[in-house]
Amino acid sequence: MEKIDKQKPPREALQGRKLYHYTSFESFVKIWLSKRLLLGSIGSVNDFMEYKHTVEVRNLCCLPLAEAFTDVRMSFRQISFTLDDDQVEGFKNPMMWGQYANKGKGVCIEFDFDKLLPNYNGEDEVFDGFVRYEKKISKLPVIDGLKTKNDIRRYILSNKETIMFTKFDVWKAENEYRIVSDNISEIRIANAMGNAISAVYLTSCLSDECDFVEKLLEKSNVPIWTLYVTTDMSFSQIQIEDPQGRRNIIEKSNEINSQAKNYYQSLKNDCNACLIMDRIKLCNQSDMNESKK
Repeated sequence: MEKIDKQKPPREALQGRKLYHYTSFESFVKIWLSKRLLLGSIGSVNDFMEYKHTVEVRNLCCLPLAEAFTDVRMSFRQISFTLDDDQVEGFKNPMMWGQYANKGKGVCIEFDFDKLLPNYNGEDEVFDGFVRYEKKISKLPVIDGLKTKNDIRRYILSNKETIMFTKFDVWKAENEYRIVSDNISEIRIANAMGNAISAVYLTSCLSDECDFVEKLLEKSNVPIWTLYVTTDMSFSQIQIEDPQGRRNIIEKSNEINSQAKNYYQSLKNDCNACLIMDRIKLCNQSDMNESKK
């Protein structure tokens, strides 16, 4: 995978790229049916250090400005996405599955970046950017010279890289791209350019959630993929397969494993018995390989 050049403006660097949004199964259903992504409150982010930004006031008479800072900042809403990097594709991030997709029981939605933001520009006051990860976050400038809430808003926007797009580096595995606004509360994902959703990922092809998603998307051209783990002699890796294809593989594997279990059960009381099955019972080499997955 080609590394994203984060030195470029996001809307240039992300052309032709995919974005990934991890969410619960219930939230995915709402997103799919409404064709809208809701921006969440700044106060609901998982990093408490992020939403507790404070400003310095040296003149006690300016303390109301500090209250205004909190009020104005909380008027902004945001939504987050994970990006591909040169090490792992965005939908294969185990930490994101655990933290944001109901411990792997939820959904990862893949979006076509070029179709996600065509209707939003400066008029809508939508700000987007790559999140930077720092060991130390810069202190915000003193606000004593300001007077009004409009001044505070301009102050926040002039410092938005620190206030809205910087997190401590313990979060860097999220590899986050973020959309922020105090003017809109949702993003339309179906527009003149088509449906921005380009794929849907789940971690099980045998779950009720997978069955429901297949029925929900059956008349669309959006592919559904299930993740599974394979192990070779060196390491484990995440692969994808369409749900029915994966179910077929699991069915074959179960048949072979059942033969192995029955063979062992028939000989387990004989400690000198050879536990190597007659290879004729394994249909072919591919079946043998699938039984190891």
